[in-house]
Amino acid sequence: MKLINLFMVFCMATFAQAANKPNIVLIMVDDMGWSDIGPYGAEIIQTPHLNRLASEGLRFRQFYNNAKCTTTRASLLTGLYPRNGGRGIELLNDGMVTLGEGMKLAGYKTGISGKWHNGSRAPHRPYDRGFDQSYGLWDGACNFFDPAQPDPKFKGGRVRFYGENDKRITKFPDNFYTTDAFTDEAVKMIKDFASSGDPFLVYIPYTAPHYPIHAKPKDIAKYKGKFSMGWDEL
Repeated sequence: MKLINLFMVFCMATFAQAANKPNIVLIMVDDMGWSDIGPYGAEIIQTPHLNRLASEGLRFRQFYNNAKCTTTRASLLTGLYPRNGGRGIELLNDGMVTLGEGMKLAGYKTGISGKWHNGSRAPHRPYDRGFDQSYGLWDGACNFFDPAQPDPKFKGGRVRFYGENDKRITKFPDNFYTTDAFTDEAVKMIKDFASSGDPFLVYIPYTAPHYPIHAKPKDIAKYKGKFSMGWDEL
């Protein structure tokens, strides 16, 4: 593990010497089927912006992830198998170099807007692990319209941790929706970092479409009945 982390740091240091450092926006969705978007064959769900990104960029034909959302995040952030954390799957240990920490070594501004799910208390929050700016859910799931609402009883009934940088957020406006909030905050970070003149990494890990699968009424109406034929016919 130490060799892999050392290699990652070396790669970041080498990357830092590049003449032109690209700005990076890394988007992750949660529990989505690989063929649920247009670039991979979806015919019902409309994803025009993703279609354009795919047509103008690169699409993988082979790809693998972990069975759970938190393990996938741990692997993406460290380049390691998730169980190397030493304490289950939700906490990154201090010997690991995260993507945020590595990119800072390369001279990047770093931000995250979305779901972290690799530790909700210091020193394991995103703000503690290499991100100059952070906003969003520190835990694994929450009410999309009001993250301050406790989980249902069968999920333990606890209130999930949501915050900005090192401060928790416990009150949300009436028109709040996590997907929109993550996007809006990410756009602010991009504009802020771009104005500094430094290269930046903005990581946007959405909660959608993970449990509790909360959609806006207009989106529910748009796709109502579209999947009634069953997955095997789709």
